[in-house]
This record gives sequence, structure tokens and C-alpha cells, in this order.
Amino acid sequence: MKIATRLYLVLLLPLVLLAVVGAVLAWSSRVLDQEAQRENIMDQVTRGAGELNILAYEHLQNSSARTKQQWQRRHDTLVRLLGTVEFPAAADRVALVQARATLEELNHIFAELLRVEDGATSATATSAKLKERLVGRLLAESQSLTTLAASLSHSCARAQVSARQRAFGLTTLLIALTAAGVGVTAWLIRRSITQPIVHLRRGAERLASGHLDHKIGKLADNEIGELARSFDEMAEALRRQAEERDKALAALRLDEERLEALVQLNQMSGATQKQLTDFALETAVSLTGSQIGYLAFMNKDETVLTMHSWSKQAMAECAMEEKPRIYPIASIGLLGEAVRQRKAVITNDYAAPNPLKKGYPKGHVTVLRHMNAPIFDGDRIVAVAGVGNKPTPYDESDVRQLTLLMQGMWRLLKQREIEEDLRRHRDHLEELVADRTAELEQLAAALARSNEELEQFAYIASHDLREPLRMVTGFLQLLEHRYHDKLDADALRFIGFAVDGARRMEQLIQDLLQYARIGSQHKPFSTVDCNQIVQTVLQHLDVAIRENQAVITIEGVLPSVLGDATQLTQLFQNLIANAIKFRRPDTPPRIQIRATRNPTEWVFSVGDNGIGIDPKHFQRLFALFQKLHTREEYPGTGIGLALCKKIVECHGGRIWVESAPGVGSTFSFSLPISAKNPS
Repeated sequence: MKIATRLYLVLLLPLVLLAVVGAVLAWSSRVLDQEAQRENIMDQVTRGAGELNILAYEHLQNSSARTKQQWQRRHDTLVRLLGTVEFPAAADRVALVQARATLEELNHIFAELLRVEDGATSATATSAKLKERLVGRLLAESQSLTTLAASLSHSCARAQVSARQRAFGLTTLLIALTAAGVGVTAWLIRRSITQPIVHLRRGAERLASGHLDHKIGKLADNEIGELARSFDEMAEALRRQAEERDKALAALRLDEERLEALVQLNQMSGATQKQLTDFALETAVSLTGSQIGYLAFMNKDETVLTMHSWSKQAMAECAMEEKPRIYPIASIGLLGEAVRQRKAVITNDYAAPNPLKKGYPKGHVTVLRHMNAPIFDGDRIVAVAGVGNKPTPYDESDVRQLTLLMQGMWRLLKQREIEEDLRRHRDHLEELVADRTAELEQLAAALARSNEELEQFAYIASHDLREPLRMVTGFLQLLEHRYHDKLDADALRFIGFAVDGARRMEQLIQDLLQYARIGSQHKPFSTVDCNQIVQTVLQHLDVAIRENQAVITIEGVLPSVLGDATQLTQLFQNLIANAIKFRRPDTPPRIQIRATRNPTEWVFSVGDNGIGIDPKHFQRLFALFQKLHTREEYPGTGIGLALCKKIVECHGGRIWVESAPGVGSTFSFSLPISAKNPS
């Protein structure tokens, strides 16, 4: 019989007994609740009868409608309570009927008392006696109702005690039966389950201690017996896994040795190529359990193998007078099969006849077993590594160890070659950098000399060139003053032209000097409040603003930026002055100044409602001496916007314009939030 079936049968008896105990307890609880509810109702009836007497006396003394209504409501409540309760015992049912009848009689007596009270016009002796008799009946019936209610309440209490006693007796009996059932269940479980499990545990402990050949045997024809058979099968599987694990551990040990060898190869920074390859070859012989080994390099077209090195044991055993180093693939036997087949080749019985063998020279090391593998660089074979004379046959594990080790060696050699190429290129690059640095130093020196010459030119232009212009202007004005009456109108006009040209030449020189100083004469950048800058500019342009009735508004609060306060003042002054100058004749200038923030920069804009600019002129708008209007229409040298562009670029920003003829212009420029000081 199955253990599950036995457990179901063994556990069924306690479960049934527990279910019966639960049913008894539920029945007892329900009976107790019913009796308690009846007792509570009868207690309320007892209190209600007394309240009816009290309300009746109050009505007799006060004769108020309120006491009448209260008596009637209380009477109705008692009728409803008695209507909701029933008793199982016959005597209790009779008492309940009597109580209901008494309550009805109380209602009739109280109604008769009210009629007598309402019909008496005077306090006659007859009406008084009638009321007294009715009151006596009312008291007697109330007492009877109280007695009946108390009797029923006591009956409920006795029923509760009896129910508790019956429930206790049944529960005690059932608990005893349950305990007996549990004892029987424990004995059956011990006999059917515990003892076989103990035997099974002992067998499992022997298996756990390493006795994988131990057999538990057949214990029973049930699940434990099946478990014992499973343990025996598991032990056999563990034994096989242990053997495989030992093999895997051996392979893992070889992998660790190979990785350690590769690490050592990487750490041999000062070793030569021959030292690296010899170390890798000896490691390959050790990893594969071989006695001899060799390494040969392949030419680019994969037609010739050049022997690079032999292992120490091979060199010790070899008695050849001359060891060939060049092996054409077309003329060699098994040594070249790895190249021809492009995969590892294993020959575990080298003495067996093989058409691929072509023999080896006299004095060559005797080969019992042989394995070689090609080493690839991409799709090209670059070398062939071989080992031989392993005491046991070669297998794929040996192929794996040899191939991975030699591939790692080749990558290291290739890396060495690349590093050497990089070193040569780095040295060459350093030479080029040194040459270019010398050229840059020469250019910097030439630039410094050019700046000095430019400063000298600026001094000459500011002093020596402007002085003759002042002299010409002065003498022309003196000529006009002294000989004004002797000169005709044409002569005076010619003198005016000459004076105006000299003054324009002086202004042009002054603007050019100012433009040249932007990049060469600058102050270290500091925090500049653009609100103060604009207010200063508006004070400078106060006369032009009032003469042109210009309205200038600043939207919001302008930010503080890093820059040269003098240059930024000049920038705002040029843009605002242009907005005032290039106005429409019949419209007062309206100029808006605002600033918005981007992630890396502040963008300022100066917009107007002036004459506007054709987009085709945008490209030459910021160039030197580029004027879009004649001097008679709008005076100026054409340097103002070029000056603005240079100031913005010196601050690391950019400037642009958005405009169209007749709709005004908006000049915008950006300044970095984190500006760098000019160098």
C-alpha cells in the first residue's frame, strides 16, 4: 500500500473526531447564544413592566399627554419584544402566552383608566373608587408580568448552564477519543515510515561519506522503497560524475597552467622573441604531457615552413648532423598536413603504415605519437606548432591546450610588433612636433614683432597722421576767416569741401585706431552689469534720443556677464545709435532691448522699427567701410558694425541681424555664460 494511502487512512480518524468536536462546540455556542438572547429579552420585559407602573403613576398625578404617549410607546415595545421570542419547553411556552395576555390586559386597564379619567366631570365618590380599583388591577397585572418575565429569565439561565454541561461532557469525551486516535496514528507512522526512513538515512550518510559503491537495497514496496532505489541510482550517477569531475579538474588545472604561462609571457617585457617562443614551446610540451615539441613559422603565401625552434628534450635526443630549417609544404609529409587540412592532425600510432608519411632523416628523434596544429592570424596560417611522444594517446583536450597557448603567444608577438611600430611612429611624431613647435615659435615671434609694428603704426596714425590734418583744417579755416570778403562763393565752397574732407579723414583714422585696439588693447574680463552699461549708453545718447523723440524700453532685467566694460559700452552704444539714426522719417524710433538665456550663452537683442535692411546685404553688413547709404543720407564711416562684430568675437560670441525693408531690424549677439579672459 502506498504511503499516501496509509497516511490518509491513519489521519482520517483524528480528522473525523476533530470535525465532531467542532460541530459540538458550534452547536453549544449557538444554543448558548439563543438562551442568552432570550434571557436578555426577558430582562428587558421585567424592567419594562416596572417602567409601565412608574409612567402610570406619573399620568395619574399629572394627567399629561406626554406620559400617556410614553406609556403607550413602552407598552408597544414590550409587545414587540415578546413577539420575537420563543421557548422550546412547554412550561416556558405557557408562561410566555400568559405574559403576552397580561401585557394585553394591562393595555385594557390603562385604557379604561383613561376613559374614567376623561368622563369624570367632578370628583365624585363613585369615580374615585373606580379609579382606585383600576389602579389596583394595574399594579396586580404589572406584578404578574414581572413575575412571569423573571421566571422565564431564570429558565433561560438554567438552560445555559445545562448546555454548557452537555458541551463540556461531549468535548471531554471527543478529546479523549482524539488523543487515542493520535496515539494510534503515531504508532502506525513509526512502523510504516519512520523505521524505513532511519534505514534510508543511514544509507545516505554512507553515500555522503564517499562510499559511492554502497547499496541501500529494497526497503519496502512503497515510496520509501522507490526512494531507496533512487538513492542507489544516484550513487551510481555520482560515481560516474566523480570520474568526469576528475577529468574536468585535470582539464581545469591545465587551463590554469596555460593562463599562468600566458601571464608570464605578458610579464616578460625584456625578453627577446626567441626567449618568448622557447618558453611557450616548453609550456606546450608540459601541458600536453609530451616529450618533444617544435615551432615553425609560415611564409605569406603558405608554401614554406621555416623551423624556428625545437624543445630542449628534442634537441638533446636529436643526433642529426645538419638540422634542416626550410620545409616546402609540397614536399613534406605529416608535418605539412596541418597546413594542407588547415586543422590539427593527430597521429597516435606513428609506426603504423601511412601514405602521408615520408619518413625522417637518420639521427632524427624517434616519434611514437605526433600532433600538430596550425596557428592562424585571421584567415592566414602564420605558424605550425607540434608535440610528440605522449605516453597516452592525444585527444581533443591536447589540441585545445596547444592551440590556445600558441594563439596567445602569437597575439603577444603581434602586440610586441605593433608596440614597436607605435614606438617608431611616436618617435617620428615627436620629431615632427618638435619641428612644428619650432616653426610655431618662429611664427609667434614674427607675430609679436608684427604687433609691435602695428602698435607703432597706431601711435604714428594717432599722432603724426592726425597732426597734419589738424594743420590743414586750421589753415583752411584761417584762410576762410581772413579772406572771406575777398573770395567768391565758389572758393568758399571749395574751402568748405576741403575742411569737411579733412575732418572726415581724421574721424576715419580715429575709427580705424579704435577698431585696431579692440584685439590688442584689452583689459582682463570682470563681472559687468549690463543694466548699468545700457543706462550709461542712454545718458551718452540723451541728446539724440530727445531730438528724435525715441522711445527705448528694456524688457525685464538684463544679466551680468564676464567681459570688458568699456568694449561692451561701445557695443551697446553703436547698436542703439544705429537704431536711432536709421529711423523712418515720419515715425519716432521705438527700440526694444532684451536678453534670453540658453544652456551655454546669453543672447542679447536690440530691435527697432526703422527703415530695415534687405537680406541680400547681410553678408557685407559687418565688413569694414561697407555703407548701404550715401553720406548725405546717413553720415558715418561704415566701421561701427565691424567694430561691434570684433568686440563680440573677442568675447567668444557671435552677432547677426534679422530684418526686412520697411519693418525694422533686430541686431542680436551672444555672450558665453562662462567667458574666458582673452589671451
